[in-house]
Formats: sequence, structure tokens, C-alpha cells
Amino acid sequence: MTLSPVVLTSITDELVTPFASFVPRLVSAVAILVIGLVVVRLVARALHKGFEAAKLDGLGERTGLSDTLERVGLGRRITPLVVGTLKFFLTLFVVVIAVGVLGVQSLEEPINQLVLFIPRALVALVIIGLGIAAAGSVRKVVDRLGDQLGIKGPLGTLAEVVVIAVFVIVGASLAGIPTSIFLLLLAVLLGGAALTAALAFGFGSRDVARQITSGRYIGDDITAGQTISVGDITGEVVRMETTATIIRAADGRLLRVPNSRFMDEVVTLPDASGGGPESPY
Repeated sequence: MTLSPVVLTSITDELVTPFASFVPRLVSAVAILVIGLVVVRLVARALHKGFEAAKLDGLGERTGLSDTLERVGLGRRITPLVVGTLKFFLTLFVVVIAVGVLGVQSLEEPINQLVLFIPRALVALVIIGLGIAAAGSVRKVVDRLGDQLGIKGPLGTLAEVVVIAVFVIVGASLAGIPTSIFLLLLAVLLGGAALTAALAFGFGSRDVARQITSGRYIGDDITAGQTISVGDITGEVVRMETTATIIRAADGRLLRVPNSRFMDEVVTLPDASGGGPESPY
């Protein structure tokens, strides 16, 4: 069967016309992509040099942010991390523009959603970055308080993880990412942190309470100015604190003796009548 010239012309128009209209868009998209990638690379180099001149990495070392980034697996240097993140989003933006120029209808809706997502993602990353910076400071404060209270345990690390998790949830929410799984993980972290803190405080405060109770028992027999012996320590009582007694040894050193030692060891007290050492208690 032979096709008529009219049918052949119609088929040719249907095949050639869309292709002919698509070729210029394809060339434009490729040109935008190439030029855009070159610009992005130049911008990334300029940002890298600018951040190095501003000593951004030194700021991270001074503030402890570099330590926090290293603990979460992002490396110590802030400059490559920031520049790499910005370069990624700029590259993504160029790709979105290039694909949009093609004029493919099936891609218009995903492209529009991606364009709207990019600024939200940048805001979310900024918030998470602030959370990582704050988490390092919180960790130091909690570790310092734990040392002062005599509480042992990874309280600082737990506090750091909880702070980062909170900021991640906030950032994900702003970016439009479902946060139900993050909220569940945060609840587990908070529960674990509360349990760990309770156990650590309980064990830590037990020793403190023992020292305070011992101080109350020995307060009637030991006063400042007395020369006493407890175990292998001999010297003059300088003062009595809540959890310890300060003794000046014969060589002038000040010794801080836990009050519980006065309950666990033999203590020699001066004889009030001046007739020699009093019987140990």
C-alpha cells in the first residue's frame, strides 16, 4: 500500500516540527548548564578564599564548634563544609533552571516544588548549624556542672545530642519534612538522658551526703586550732568545711581530708585535761 503525499507530509510535520522546536531549547539548556557550573565554581573559589581570609576555621576552633563538627562526623574545618553546602545548592539551582528551559510539561511541577524547597532547605541548614554550635557550648556547661557536683557519666554528650536533635527537628519542620520519626527519637533520647542523669546524680550525691553526715558527727569533737592525727596525717585543724576538713601539716602544706575518713579511721585527739593524747574514737 502506497501512502499519499499528503499523509507523508503530515507524518513528517508531526515528527520534525516538535524536534525542530526542541533543539533550540536543548541547546539553550546545555549552554545555561555549562555557564552556570562555571560560575558556581568561580563563586565557590571566591567564597573559600574569603572565608579563609576571615579565619572562619580559627573561629570554629576558639568556640569549640570544630570539636562538635568532628564528633558528628563532619570534620573539623568549617570553611570546606560551608562552601561545599553553598556550592551544592547553587549547582542544584542551575540544574533546575536548565531543566526548566527545556519546557517539558511533565517536569514543571517537580521543578516548581524543588525551587520552593531550596530556600527552605537553606534556612533549615542554618538552623541546624546554629544548633550544632549551641550544642558544643551546652556540653561544656553540663560537663562543668557535673564535675562540680561530683556526678560522673556522659551527661555532657547526652545534652549535646539532645540539643542537636531539637534543632534538627525544627529545621526539618521548616523544610517541610515529616518530623514524626524525629520526635519519637527525641523522646527516646530525652528519656535516656533523664534516666542517666537520675542515676548519676543518685550515685554522685551518695558520696556527698556521706561526707556531710560525717562532718556533723565529728563537729562536736574536732575544732579549729586542734592538732590531730587521722591515719597517716598529722597536723593542725585550720577549718571544717561541709564535706572536708582542712589540716595544716608540719611542713606547712594544707591538706583537704574528706570527713568520712574521720569515721572510718582511728583519730587521735588532744587531751582536754593536758594529760596526754585522748583515747581515739
